[in-house]
Amino acid sequence: MDLRVIVTIPKVQEAKEDGKPFTFYMMNVTVDGAHRDVTVVPRRYRDFEQLYSELAALFPQVFDPKKNPNPPSLPGKKWWGNMGAAVVEDRRQKLQNFLGECLECVRSVGATWVTGGGAQIQGHHDV
Repeated sequence: MDLRVIVTIPKVQEAKEDGKPFTFYMMNVTVDGAHRDVTVVPRRYRDFEQLYSELAALFPQVFDPKKNPNPPSLPGKKWWGNMGAAVVEDRRQKLQNFLGECLECVRSVGATWVTGGGAQIQGHHDV
């Protein structure tokens, strides 16, 4: 079965953990196949860092700059002023682009996508 996976980050939500503010990037994951499913998934920047590490290990031909001159990349980490509206919006856009590039790369190598929950999506992956 062919599946079409679309990931967008239309909004963010601020939260606090132990009194420290952070940002949730609210991902909309749409999977078109036999049924159309939309899931909202909140993620922090560190979750994207972990995803990057896992994908780089699984797909070195895509993420290694020595093998791919233009690999998908995360926006840089900002230690001070990372909660400003302009910084959060810039990061939101760059994270959405990163996810789109990842889906495109996985589609282009014809790989099997394995999510953290153990579900497998095989077949055609459009962005």
